[in-house]
Amino acid sequence: LVDREHLADEIYGGLAEPRYLPLSTAFPDYARLADVARELELRYRHQPERAKRVIAEEMRRLGAQPGEDGRWTHEGEPVRLIFLIRTEDARRQVGDYLANLLEQQGFEVERLYRTAEQASALWIATDPAAGRWHLYTGGWVSTAINRDEAQNFSAFYTRAGRPYPLWQAYRPTPELDEVSQRLERRDYATWAERQALMARGLRLAMQDSARIWLVDALNVWPHAEPRAARR
Repeated sequence: LVDREHLADEIYGGLAEPRYLPLSTAFPDYARLADVARELELRYRHQPERAKRVIAEEMRRLGAQPGEDGRWTHEGEPVRLIFLIRTEDARRQVGDYLANLLEQQGFEVERLYRTAEQASALWIATDPAAGRWHLYTGGWVSTAINRDEAQNFSAFYTRAGRPYPLWQAYRPTPELDEVSQRLERRDYATWAERQALMARGLRLAMQDSARIWLVDALNVWPHAEPRAARR
């Protein structure tokens, strides 16, 4: 449903790269698994008609029905999504873009614009089953070049990631849970075995999609030329 090229080029002004997977596009593991990454990026590329078809199939499977106006209803009530949108950076525009897409697909979307502190009181501190939010424009910062991102599967898709209520609500498939834990423990004997686990983890993570990755943001840091160089 999401046009990641649009996000990177228009909302981030070219200072972002489209991202689909739980691996940074700038780090070594992405390059090592380029063939798997490309396969998945093509499979999940921007295909709005396919997205509409899949959404309709899944909503009907859950017992929802489209009304005469095209809006989804369940047991006579409109299906409402509560979208927690960060306000301090481009994620406000990203949130509005995504909310618009979801509204076009027949959902009622309540937009909660919040700062980091305000948002964390909901997405970190509350029980997800309470229904106080359904989507959040999260962000994760890399402070160093990470040569090994094998722990990302456990950190982002399983209850082992963090002790917060959100993580404890995750229910990955047994296979994804096993692959994630093996990668976190470095439970493999050869490089080939490790790469096979990573490739399987990528495919399973896309099917799970507790997190949907959108872009890798790029930053520019201006600084003064060193005094010695100016001489």
